[in-house]
Amino acid sequence: MPFRQIQILASAIPYTVGILDPSGTIEYVNSAVVEQYGFEPEELIGKSARECYEINPDDAGRVEEMGYRLADIRPFEMRLTGQGRDGGAFPVGVAFIPFQSSQTSSHRYICLQRKLDNPGDEVLAHPEFREIYAGLLRIVCNLG
Repeated sequence: MPFRQIQILASAIPYTVGILDPSGTIEYVNSAVVEQYGFEPEELIGKSARECYEINPDDAGRVEEMGYRLADIRPFEMRLTGQGRDGGAFPVGVAFIPFQSSQTSSHRYICLQRKLDNPGDEVLAHPEFREIYAGLLRIVCNLG
C-alpha cells in the first residue's frame, strides 16, 4: 500500500494517526496530534514510539510488550499512558495495524490513538474509533 495513500486517509481521521517504521520510529503523524497532545507533527517525526510512552513507570511492562508485538507483524491494541506538551499524563488506547509498504520491502505500522476516559477502558469500546480501526484494517488487507 502506498505510504502517501495512508497519509491522505490519515489526514481525514479525527484521532491521532502515526506511521511507524519496523523499529518503531515515527515516520508520519497527522495533525490531530496537535489537539490530542499539543505537539506539532514535525516535533514527533523521527522519535521512537517507545520513548513517547515510557513516561509512566507502571507502563514499563506494556511498553516492553509493545516492542515484542511490533516485531510479530500482526494487528493489536493496548492501553498506554500519553503525555501532552504541558507534561500532563493521560490514558490512551492505541491500535496498531501492520502494512507492507510498496516503496520498501519492509512492513510499517499504522498507529491509531485516542484518549481514554478511564485507564481501564477498552481500546476499541468507542464506536467511532472502532469503526475507523475496522475501516483501516479492511483497506490495508484489500489494498496491501
